[in-house]
Amino acid sequence: MVNVARVMHLDRERTWREKKMSAGNRRSNNSGDVSEVVGSVSLGRSQKSKDIEKERTREEWKRTIWWEVMFYDLYEVVASH
Repeated sequence: MVNVARVMHLDRERTWREKKMSAGNRRSNNSGDVSEVVGSVSLGRSQKSKDIEKERTREEWKRTIWWEVMFYDLYEVVASH
């Protein structure tokens, strides 16, 4: 079970560089139309804050599941002896 969790990368947290690079990739996907960018400034900030909150929630769930797996594994080891 622990190995499956590791394959799913639940044991890893994203570094600040990975977060920065993924945010840069999202910004580079814009069409480049100036009027579109200017018209959606407030929308972009709102979307950015939603994306940040979504990422935090995802990381929190990953941490929670990882610790649940580790506690279950510990329980199984202790119970088997």
